[in-house]
Amino acid sequence: MLTDYVQSEVLSVSQAVRTVEDIFFKTSNDLYNLHLPFKPLVNSTIPLPIRSAVNSDQDTLTTFLIEYSSTKFLRMQFLDYTSTPRLRIVPVKRALALLENSPQLAIGITKASLGLLQNDTIIPTASSVGEYKLQADLSSLRPGPYEGYAFVQTEFHEQNGSTATLCPRSLLRGAILKAKSQNLEFLIGFEIEIVFMSRSEDGALETLSNSGHAWSSNRALHGNKILDMLHQIYDSLAVSGIYLEQWHPESATGQYEFILPPLPPLQAADALLHAREIISTVVAGYSMRATLYPKPFPDMAGTASHLHISISSPDGEKKEVYEPFYAGVLKHLQGIIAFTYSNPSSYDRMVDGCWAGGSWVAWGTQNRETALRKIEGSHFEIKVIDGLSNIYLAVAAIIAAGTQGVKDKLELTLGDCLKDPALLSDQERKTLGVNDRLPKDLEAALQALKDDTELTELIGKDVVDRYVEVKKAEMNLLNGMRASERKNWIMERY
Repeated sequence: MLTDYVQSEVLSVSQAVRTVEDIFFKTSNDLYNLHLPFKPLVNSTIPLPIRSAVNSDQDTLTTFLIEYSSTKFLRMQFLDYTSTPRLRIVPVKRALALLENSPQLAIGITKASLGLLQNDTIIPTASSVGEYKLQADLSSLRPGPYEGYAFVQTEFHEQNGSTATLCPRSLLRGAILKAKSQNLEFLIGFEIEIVFMSRSEDGALETLSNSGHAWSSNRALHGNKILDMLHQIYDSLAVSGIYLEQWHPESATGQYEFILPPLPPLQAADALLHAREIISTVVAGYSMRATLYPKPFPDMAGTASHLHISISSPDGEKKEVYEPFYAGVLKHLQGIIAFTYSNPSSYDRMVDGCWAGGSWVAWGTQNRETALRKIEGSHFEIKVIDGLSNIYLAVAAIIAAGTQGVKDKLELTLGDCLKDPALLSDQERKTLGVNDRLPKDLEAALQALKDDTELTELIGKDVVDRYVEVKKAEMNLLNGMRASERKNWIMERY
């Protein structure tokens, strides 16, 4: 009967599934007092239902609420210039009321939002005067990170409806459109490296007690608590339509890696933020803290957010297309680093010989010591990026630089480096053209960004100026702390 209803479009597939859940699972659960939690049977080949862009926001939200009827609140989220995830909670009843009188779901928010530090201090060049419209992109709507909530990413608009110049997510959207004008489309996948830390009785963060933890080690999966937590992470991600391709213990104590599937750039960035929030929420329920801090332990592996990118357009696998793209990325990499290593602590991870991408402007086939690792064809991994970056700004800078490389038909003059760039002889360095170092700290990276006039023009001078101002103010804030205080302060926020 339900199959007939679906075929005749009386019910959607998700509505039919929900009907089965209500009739069989919930009824039996209540009748026999089983008190069992509902865990969906997940098929990793089935994506989250795609909500058509031609539907109105009202139709999209209404359809979503039919599919996920327990949703009470919308998390209207954005990522500011310090990479602090911020949000406004809007009850769905209020959201539906707003859509009765407006085609888009939007709320007012101060223009200071894109000029705040982590402690809510406003930088001198930003102002508390004026208001943006914080507009939801309901194509990003997903359930999570907790029962009764749903994520939706937002973009900043002026009062007249135009896109705000400083909006990070809109900047990535614009970079994608410019790339499309050069017949470039992409798939991007992220590796989430994250460290789980326990809390002492006084609330201080401590290393997990697991002396057998090592890269891909079985020992790191011993214990019901850690396994229960990892299973709950997997299930919670799946409910939100994020299906992990792999996960495994990483090298540092308490460190795990979760491999996200490849998606178009905007959706990939959204999914990354959703996944991190789900992981952090689940871990907090076990009285632990999940941190993206780049180098939690000086003598152990750092924590990154490696980005895999391939050109998915028809000619993307041709060298004449992808080599100019990556030539553009390498040409501007010293400036791009200001976005991918966006915190002073990021540079603690920039160490040669640690599979962290090293400290040189270089690329190499299957070389984990180079900043760009070629995997196959147009599929490259960008290793010099961590979890403290504003992912929209970072991906926008990478795509913009690469697209300009294609437009200018740049040659990939750097040679394929097949050893650690730090160990090259003078002659090898000369032959490969590996002569430039990456900026040694955030101050040097910001200067490289400012000096790269072409990259600044591609991203937008207003964005670069605001970003540099926020980062300099952030450095001043952090410099006023003792080293141990600064580390804990950052770990509690990321």
